Amino acid sequence: MRCVEVRENVEELGSDALPASIREHVVSCAACAAYAREWQLVGAGLRALAREPVPEASLGFAARVVRRLEGLAEAGRKREELWERVGRRFVYGTLLLALTTLLVLLLPSSGPLRAPTTAEAYFAGLEVAAAASDPLFADEASSDFAPGRSGPTEGSSGRPR
Repeated sequence: MRCVEVRENVEELGSDALPASIREHVVSCAACAAYAREWQLVGAGLRALAREPVPEASLGFAARVVRRLEGLAEAGRKREELWERVGRRFVYGTLLLALTTLLVLLLPSSGPLRAPTTAEAYFAGLEVAAAASDPLFADEASSDFAPGRSGPTEGSSGRPR
């Protein structure tokens, strides 16, 4: 028989009414013998406690109980207020994060709020260089975008652009 089964039977039946197989296990197993002895002492203590008369309530007992209950109710209200404040802050923080995310996603990548990036300026320079080497625009590109000039002007053909 297993120790778990023996302990369950000791709890249910008490150490006096145990079957022979369980008593044999209790005698041979030191752990189960100690458990049965402790369980017997607990049962004896509970029986002795049941025989004692119930003490009368002392003076002011009811008032002390009421004060204690009021203190617990006040502590509960404080705890609720704390959680309400924490909850509000959590909601405000979440809203702020959502608004910031929306602004980042919706604002254009260039415009009055942002200056052109280095990559944009680099690619614009490549387009100008490509236009200068293109044979279709060779006349205009060589005169309009020559080194040292800022761009097309009223230029080579004599007409304004």
